Amino acid sequence: MSYIYDSDIRADFGPSTVNSIWTRRTVLAIIGLNTAVFGAWQYASTYKDKQLKEWLQRNFTVSWTNINQGRYHTLLTSAFSHNQPMHFIFNMVTLHAFGSVLASSAINPSSLVVMSVSFGVLSSCALLYWLKSKGLDKGKRQIRRGFLQRPTQSITIYSGLGASGILCGLGAAATCLAPFQRMILAVIPMPLFMCTAVFFAVDTYFLNKESQVGHAAHLGGSVAGFAYYLAFLRNHGNGVWPMLRRLVVRR
Repeated sequence: MSYIYDSDIRADFGPSTVNSIWTRRTVLAIIGLNTAVFGAWQYASTYKDKQLKEWLQRNFTVSWTNINQGRYHTLLTSAFSHNQPMHFIFNMVTLHAFGSVLASSAINPSSLVVMSVSFGVLSSCALLYWLKSKGLDKGKRQIRRGFLQRPTQSITIYSGLGASGILCGLGAAATCLAPFQRMILAVIPMPLFMCTAVFFAVDTYFLNKESQVGHAAHLGGSVAGFAYYLAFLRNHGNGVWPMLRRLVVRR
């Protein structure tokens, strides 16, 4: 879990501007949207609402089944969807942390929205590409045999949901803008660039291992975040690009 020291933000970036205040409000609005979808999942689970649960699975998870049936909107909506409490809490705390860094770096609200939408869609595409490359795009057929029962056949549909792809993209962009911003990963304080490197290394290591975590989506979001920084934010503030330029000039 990551958390930002407020005192560090003020020291590094100065007092809040009107722009940063609205960006922080945009972060809260995105958290609110995630909370609404999470609430719907919890309602469906608590009250055994099968119809609502199936609707959420069709419209707020990304899978090849949904894409093949024309539900392309799930490329985005799945990135604002959580059905497990710990997954939801961890992602929202991290979203607030990375969003605070971006707000303090004078990123405007419209840019934050564009980044969130872009990273959400691209991370979903990365997950779908990985599933197809592993032959999991059509699901996995299983035959279950019970004691004194006829064999039953089922198909496992691989799907994904969660804001982690967006968070990895925002984290990558925030790292390029403020690489030395202090964070806490679990209980260990470290600079933001190191925190991002740890997550990237973990996702790379577990990418092709059996896991219920969407590591491909995480990596897709991270790459999108780095690319967005290079394309639109590299001359913004005193981040990685200005540091590299100064280093080249000195040589």
